[in-house]
Amino acid sequence: MATIIDKEPKWYAAYTKSRGEKKVSEKLTEKGVEHYLAIHKILKQWSDRKKWVEEAVFKSYIFIKIGMDDYYDVLNTEGIVSFVRLGRFPEPIPERQILAVKKMLESDIEIEVNTQEYKLGDAVQIIRGPLEGLIGNLAEAQGHHKFVIHVEVIGQNLAMTIPKSHLKKISGAEEVHQKSKMQKRFL
Repeated sequence: MATIIDKEPKWYAAYTKSRGEKKVSEKLTEKGVEHYLAIHKILKQWSDRKKWVEEAVFKSYIFIKIGMDDYYDVLNTEGIVSFVRLGRFPEPIPERQILAVKKMLESDIEIEVNTQEYKLGDAVQIIRGPLEGLIGNLAEAQGHHKFVIHVEVIGQNLAMTIPKSHLKKISGAEEVHQKSKMQKRFL
């Protein structure tokens, strides 16, 4: 019989109320629940000034690492609407994807977040710079090469412009990042 969520803690994406990611993060911290809110700084332009602000990278999403015992307590957290599901049950996110998102956001490289559908391209690995070792896909947008990390469950991509000289094409056994059916649907 299938359970709602695995007994062992895994990462899941939760959908939050609009602009409620930070409040949900505070509530989860109070409860002692391991979570990750992907945040980046952007320069906002108003009519009279510019200011650096922190914004959620994935609007209305937060990543939560829980097991079955914590499911209902976390689901009842103020501001959480639901867990992202594939069918009846919440879909776990591979830990390597959470680590890849963290690593990208810790770098000084400008990152673009989008839900644009990419044509499946070559699997590539970054071989130089602060993100050395990350594996993703190469897409081309407006003449620039983009390195793409796809967060399968929520169907969003993190993309950055990176010199081709910093990339190495990989295939077969070298490719650690296996594409799931869901990822192929979104890319």
